[in-house]
Amino acid sequence: MTEEATHNTKTVAEILAQAFYDNNVTHIYGVPGGGSSLLLIEAAAQLGIKFVLTRTESGAMMMASATAELTGTIGVALTTKGPGVASAANGSACSLLDRAPVILVTDGFTDQQSNFITHQFIDQKALLAPVNKGHSRLEENQVISEINRLVNLAMSPPCGPVHIELTGATAKKEVIEPQTQKINEDYQINADNLNTLKDACELINNASQPVFVIGLEARSIENTEKIRQLIERTGYPVLTTYKAKGVISDYHPQYAGIFTGGISESACISKADLIILIGVDPVEFVLQKWRYQVPIIDISVIEYPVHYVRPDVGLYGSISNNISTLLKEIPVWPSSWKLSAIEELRNNMLHSLECHAKEGIGSQDVVQVALESAMSKHEGNLQKKLPLITVDAGAHMFSVMAFWPCNQPLDVLISNGLATMAYALPAA
Repeated sequence: MTEEATHNTKTVAEILAQAFYDNNVTHIYGVPGGGSSLLLIEAAAQLGIKFVLTRTESGAMMMASATAELTGTIGVALTTKGPGVASAANGSACSLLDRAPVILVTDGFTDQQSNFITHQFIDQKALLAPVNKGHSRLEENQVISEINRLVNLAMSPPCGPVHIELTGATAKKEVIEPQTQKINEDYQINADNLNTLKDACELINNASQPVFVIGLEARSIENTEKIRQLIERTGYPVLTTYKAKGVISDYHPQYAGIFTGGISESACISKADLIILIGVDPVEFVLQKWRYQVPIIDISVIEYPVHYVRPDVGLYGSISNNISTLLKEIPVWPSSWKLSAIEELRNNMLHSLECHAKEGIGSQDVVQVALESAMSKHEGNLQKKLPLITVDAGAHMFSVMAFWPCNQPLDVLISNGLATMAYALPAA
């Protein structure tokens, strides 16, 4: 983080809006009431940050989550107090479990008001505590420091929402504090991987049919580039979780299909003598126990305390750095995989996921018609960028995620941690 110090008198609402601007926020989503909501909207507008009125507060959180995923910076949503906060709870849970860094700014009650008011009064901090990473009322003197703490908390893996409970009185309060321009840097964890690196190399060199499983942590430009180098070097088949779809193109000959932790990928995984997880967050797995009894290497930003599987080797910290080191340490990656075998596995998986309606129009039929329309505009060029799509949870998503091709990360947005419904429209 880089700091440039000047001394100005600004309101807390203005300081908060400036922090959003410094973190490249361009839109705030929400359903405002009075109090701090309007003050923050006005302060943000002075900096060119647009306010988008949403149908629901939960939808505002989902819009902010989608924005955060697409831009790589924080998303911002705001609500009024009481019912607005209650309505935002599902959206906050979505941000938390789908790992989206979002700041939710809600109006609140002052201590004086809470002594006599019961109308619309709920313990907003307690209500949202299970579905966010942190809370602040910005009532301490070091406002900028507190805002930066919350931004860093939201952006630290696993990413997620934080809650600012901002009363009208606090929003109007003027403070004198050094203004801090925050420059985002990639989150890095300095991990001592020397011994585990040696163990990983040994497992890889002794294997003949490893399989890659790619997860949501892999979606950054840097990680995707390095992972694609690794894929080309190895010749291994690649499975992706829903949120990692596009890290490898669906048209790549080594792409074997989707990984959910369920049955559909078992034909591929059952042939593996080593599973290499890259950027996998277990929040995406279905509610089933891990079924594979082969060694596992886990390459991830962090070590998740609750996981479906205990890896034999864990390489934690920067994914791109760990992959770069592996590429240097292992010039030739042993593999007995043939592209024809991977193609057969991919086709068999797609066949198992086919779901045509016996009557009327089914989800796969809709996908096929939409895809044909999009492809006609590109004259059949498979490498052209197709429209970004958003997908709701439900049985229909199996057809969409299997049969809609992606060439880049985030070509499709889906809630796959909370797996909430009513996500696709606000995310779009």
